[in-house]
Amino acid sequence: MDVVQAAVLGLLQGLTEFLPVSSSGHLVLVPRLLGWREHPLSFDVALHLGTALAVLLYFRREVRCLIHRGLADLVGYRWRLSAYSPVGRLALLIVLGCLPAVAVGGLFNDWIEAHTRQAWLVALLLVVVGVVMLLADRRAPHSRSMEALDPARALFIGVAQALALLPGVSRSGATIAAGMFAGLSRETAARFSFLLAAPVILGAGVKELPNLRHAAAQGVGAAELAVGFVVSFVVGLVAIHVLLRYVARRPLTAFVLYRFALAALVLVVLWRG
Repeated sequence: MDVVQAAVLGLLQGLTEFLPVSSSGHLVLVPRLLGWREHPLSFDVALHLGTALAVLLYFRREVRCLIHRGLADLVGYRWRLSAYSPVGRLALLIVLGCLPAVAVGGLFNDWIEAHTRQAWLVALLLVVVGVVMLLADRRAPHSRSMEALDPARALFIGVAQALALLPGVSRSGATIAAGMFAGLSRETAARFSFLLAAPVILGAGVKELPNLRHAAAQGVGAAELAVGFVVSFVVGLVAIHVLLRYVARRPLTAFVLYRFALAALVLVVLWRG
């Protein structure tokens, strides 16, 4: 791996982690198109930590408030959700929404990595989730604010996030669509999607930290790790800002069409060998 490859992969991760177009799908396809070998697990650490920091920095006020209020309510022995403050309640719902991804990732991540990175499956899931996004955008009643979230809705969105462990699904695409099916407005669904992403992405990066000791043996130097981290962080910040502004005004149709076009490209590449 060289610095240029690290920068390209950081750019892809920063953009596609937050836009509803599937980061894993791009990270499978682009190296194949460019004739690169699959990037090592040690490099995933830099990418995940970069995008996790982007979410935490962009939503720093919300995150600080969620942690402070959530802990205050918990320490105050408020075991019933109705007794929590609105912010503390949201913090608890975010924790609840993260549980499916934590459980599925902890139990099946190695199997998923080993058996689901086929190009045909990426293409299929790009189309399937694109259709789901289109249905959510056009048919689901979505006008509720964040206060309308309850444990059932948070868990439903969390299950969608767990399904995004499959390459081609898109974590943000699945969770935003699930949020809209749960009745949230498009912008509220996107904000909850990002808040739900922060602990999961950060946890994935921390879980992979031991892989850093293999970086040199895998051909990844300190410069490549630094470039991947910085590029994914900066581009991630921009992607979050752009998506939030976009969904406040426009439907998800452009992203759906992009997913369909990308799926067609994957199939062409697969057909041509």
